[in-house]
Amino acid sequence: MRRFLGLFFLLSSLRAISQNDFRAGYIINHQQDTISGYIDYRGNKTNSEKCFFKSELDSEDKVTYTPQEIQSYRFIDSKYYVAQRVETKEGSKMVFTEYLIDGIVDFYYYFDSEGGHYLIDCDGELRPLNNEEVETYENHHTYKSESKEYVGLLRYAFRDSPTLMRKAGSKPLNHKNLINLGSQYHAEVCADESCIVYEKKLPAATVNFGPLIGGQLVWLKSGENAYRDASRYLNGNTYSSNPYGLAGLFVRINLPNLDERVYFQYEISYQRWTASSLNVEHLEIYDIDRRNYIVFDNQMVSNSLVWRFHFPNKKLRPILAAGVFMDFIVDQDGYRDQTIHYHDGGPYDGEVFYYPTGRYELSSSNVGVNSGIAFGSGLVYQTAKKREIHMDLKYQLGLGYFGKMSSHQLLFTLGYGLIKRK
Repeated sequence: MRRFLGLFFLLSSLRAISQNDFRAGYIINHQQDTISGYIDYRGNKTNSEKCFFKSELDSEDKVTYTPQEIQSYRFIDSKYYVAQRVETKEGSKMVFTEYLIDGIVDFYYYFDSEGGHYLIDCDGELRPLNNEEVETYENHHTYKSESKEYVGLLRYAFRDSPTLMRKAGSKPLNHKNLINLGSQYHAEVCADESCIVYEKKLPAATVNFGPLIGGQLVWLKSGENAYRDASRYLNGNTYSSNPYGLAGLFVRINLPNLDERVYFQYEISYQRWTASSLNVEHLEIYDIDRRNYIVFDNQMVSNSLVWRFHFPNKKLRPILAAGVFMDFIVDQDGYRDQTIHYHDGGPYDGEVFYYPTGRYELSSSNVGVNSGIAFGSGLVYQTAKKREIHMDLKYQLGLGYFGKMSSHQLLFTLGYGLIKRK
């Protein structure tokens, strides 16, 4: 089972990672030639470092351009990147800066290992809009605040508009606010000519929900010395289950301002499963075996919250997921059935005073919640009616079952979205 699970995740991950998101666009070289084709739509950091270009969508050949090799590149009706030299803590370097707005005042953005950086073209000079975190110590307390160094530059850039000079000091530093301020300033001082906003207009956050069904396999593990004294028969066991079904609901939300391919999904389901194991302890003094057949029968409401990355594709999209889960155990029947046998196998017909036989209930005072981490992969399929069906294979690792046991769950789920995709 472990090998199968590892192989599935490995193959799914490799297949998903190999998927690219090439979109129509063009590059402009240093000879001012515009070359149309397709550009791989990556995250902010990669887009600031490289441009992956190919002339035909179906072509296997792609060219990787650095900021030193081309002047700019752009996705059609979307983001526009310009190669520029910027000053960093490590020195000067060339990056692709995202052109946010082309107006009287121009703004740019790039992302590197230190995070996001905003730039302003002020009197023909490219200058950073800094907003560092500042710590101050006063009355035996440490306080954190923002330096807001960028405010002075913005006020200088908007010096012909007293209204925008005031607004510049009250607006947080982000794409939306810089574009709005730049557009308003351009409209006030240059009404005869429109500014150009290059930032892609992202759709609003979308929510999908629907029913969820599936199945699961469960196994529990206890350490060699996890339990002591009268409960030592629980040590060193692996408890396994048969396949069991589950049913529930899911809610999935997309946050395009974070990343168009990132989703958060909440699932709630009713689950019931039984896991069992046989523990055998050899008593040398009697040359007999003490056998405990141990059973955990559970009914629970399971909750999970996972981050999902949907790789681009039209109909069938691979996904990777990671998150957390919490099971609320609403009913548990845990017991052991103890029997005594001769060491060579037959039932013992004598009497051992310290080891009575029969069924005994297990204390459930330390059981109620089981929580841990979850990760998996799967596929999302869009039907002809623009409904989404997702198929996930997920592994959940819990670290607090019955106090000191680890729980391992392999779940296959099938969900049907009730909201149509646009």
